[in-house]
Amino acid sequence: MDISRQGTGQKLVARPALIAALDGAFDRRLTLIAAQAGAGKTTLLRQWVAAHPERHFTRLDVEAADDDPAHFARRWITALNSSRPATARASATIPAQGDGFGPALIASMANALASPHETVILLDDVHHFTNVTLVADLGRLIERMPRNAHVVLASRVDPPIALSRYRLNDDLLELRPAQLAFSESESAALLEQISGRRLEPAQVRTLRDRTEGWAAGLQLAALRLRREPDADSFISEFSGSDRLVADYLGEEVIAGLPPARRRLLLEMSVLDDMCASLVDAATGTSNAQQILEELEHECMFLVPLDAQRRWFRFHHLFSDLLRSRVRAENPAAELRILTAAADWHLARSSVKSALQYLLRAQARDGAMEAMLASVADDAAHGEVRTLPHRQPPLRDALRTAQMNEELFAGLRHAWGGGTSSQASPVNGRGNGRTDVQRGWGFVAAQVLWRARPDISTDEARRRLAELTQNGPATHATSAALVEILVSGGRAYFLAGNTNEARAWLSRALVAAASDVVGRVSALGALSLVEAWCRNTALAEILMRDALEAARDAGMLAHPAIADAYLASVLTALEPQPAKHPEPAPQLAPDDESDTAPAPSDAATVRHPLATRPPPRPAESGVAAFDDQKLVATVLFERAAASITLGDTEPAREMVAAWDELVQVSTPLSVVQNHILRARLAAIDETPDEAIRELTSALKVAEIHGLVEVFVQAGPLILQRLSMISGPQAAFSDVIRTRARQEDVPVSVDLAEPLTERERELLAYLPTRFTNDELARRFYVSVNTIKTHMAHIYRKLDATTRDGAIERARELGLL
Repeated sequence: MDISRQGTGQKLVARPALIAALDGAFDRRLTLIAAQAGAGKTTLLRQWVAAHPERHFTRLDVEAADDDPAHFARRWITALNSSRPATARASATIPAQGDGFGPALIASMANALASPHETVILLDDVHHFTNVTLVADLGRLIERMPRNAHVVLASRVDPPIALSRYRLNDDLLELRPAQLAFSESESAALLEQISGRRLEPAQVRTLRDRTEGWAAGLQLAALRLRREPDADSFISEFSGSDRLVADYLGEEVIAGLPPARRRLLLEMSVLDDMCASLVDAATGTSNAQQILEELEHECMFLVPLDAQRRWFRFHHLFSDLLRSRVRAENPAAELRILTAAADWHLARSSVKSALQYLLRAQARDGAMEAMLASVADDAAHGEVRTLPHRQPPLRDALRTAQMNEELFAGLRHAWGGGTSSQASPVNGRGNGRTDVQRGWGFVAAQVLWRARPDISTDEARRRLAELTQNGPATHATSAALVEILVSGGRAYFLAGNTNEARAWLSRALVAAASDVVGRVSALGALSLVEAWCRNTALAEILMRDALEAARDAGMLAHPAIADAYLASVLTALEPQPAKHPEPAPQLAPDDESDTAPAPSDAATVRHPLATRPPPRPAESGVAAFDDQKLVATVLFERAAASITLGDTEPAREMVAAWDELVQVSTPLSVVQNHILRARLAAIDETPDEAIRELTSALKVAEIHGLVEVFVQAGPLILQRLSMISGPQAAFSDVIRTRARQEDVPVSVDLAEPLTERERELLAYLPTRFTNDELARRFYVSVNTIKTHMAHIYRKLDATTRDGAIERARELGLL
């Protein structure tokens, strides 16, 4: 087909710089345009042809049938015939059989192209060739072509042609994804042309960075912008999980992959920056270097990060899509890879990278250890050098992930909180604000993240004694005292001493006075303690006091309110209020002060320090909530609990007010709303409405890989999912498969079920941690780990770790 003067019929964004670069093809025998799907290769060729009406171009789009050499040769000769009639004579040399052109056809075609006239041959979609012999013969033909012939190949993969010879002779022009990426100005023009709206420079920059200038990504974003009233909101959330992007990549890239390669890509997508060693360690492969080279060769959205091509990452949108798929299909694999990646980085002292993986895995103990190691290195190598003789053992102890009182004291001293020569971090004297923040950050992390309340409570008591050493605590600043008392109260709560926790938190309420943050913290923590003790009515009052105080102060998104939200979930799950506990005991004599609260009245459920009156029935609904991301989950849990208990009115009230209450909408909140509506529709015996709501929920959930929210919604929702048809049916099957996996009882085919600790340990077996490493992670002795392992082997009827892993997988325990 001669397209020398054929128009495209499309409005295209002008790319003069790229077309000028492609003009270099007129001086070279071979040009290769190799880039991923949707990079704009075909469009670029159209623009290039249109820019040179004075030249003759012959274009051929390669098809799957062209793997037959005779079929491809006839198509090529026909396309060339109008401009080079001499090529028609080559038809006589087309082989009747064989995998390639053969010497006769190669010689005949090369001779037919020899003429004074310049010939430019465009072969698009060369990646459709799978006949290696045919492509090799195509390479031989290009080598024998006269200098007046120029061949341009456009492909998603590098063809199996010896390109190095052309490079050495400067006879090869290459355009790769980096050259095809749209600039910011080109992106602005494309977005405006397709969407019909002019975007602000900052909006264009965000989309360009998110798509990395990928043409298809920009086009799909522009198509969505046509019908999006709020451009800022759409742009901030645009990702590879967007429906149009997911469909395009799924159809054009992922669908054609062999199952093994698809599975490996899903696992690799969990990683951020990756090298061969990291991929091997995280995915269990042994040939990651070869795999990375193949992926780059195949233009599989792999971006090199260094000149040596040792480090890579996936394109942002491609990574987004793959990660959403792996979360939906195999979250256990995601957790395993995150943990393995963190261990790989820790082994190389790359603490910050390890911390990112640990936080994504919600491995709080491991994250705490990584942060401590980072702080220790800063203390040892930075400005703090107060105890030189203790620094090496301090670093060594941290790197072995040990945590004890001696280590805690060493860190406290390094932060300036352990010598009389330095200002106290609590009383505010001196100028060591950074040390104060580090010290208190450490204390807070100990309380919140680590199961070592013995250290946390001792530290809280020490801080309180230090604060009161020059007089009663009332003489100290209220904020400092409240911070200590709330930390101590939470530490005692985590240690299981709820009476002591009440005493500390009650004192914190008194000390808070007009300190809103302190008061909200204390009320929230106290409500959590009471909810945990099943004192539902009291917990509700304290929780609402905390929420109302936070709302009045405009701090509903403040971390101080987190305990109150957690308390609200616990109280929603408890149908009947429990008896009010005995009066809380006071602190030990050495910590007593005139701020100690009076004993509470056991005859009433009202806490003596909750100053607001109990809410009237009309105020006890959802009015205490406001716009922040935690609200949706709290409302969902409370509504689901009320439905389970047979009381649908609170759920209906929450659903009716959902848009008003959940002002910060997230994909999860949208799904939760639809699920609640589906449950209520099912109760109301309107099945069609229930199916419509579930279908809407699935559309959003599939894009973002949200599976657990359906599993946790209960059997009614899972039963309704079996009735889903159409595009969402496949994702519905994924959810129901996950539900069946999670529903497998631990005691399946086991004469003696595994204990909770044994199940926790079983989850670590595939990681290949040693007994010493497991002992450090579980804070037990090596002998205890060995005992647990022996019990696991016996119960699973296995004699080795591999046997135990295999048996556990058969039973659905891993």
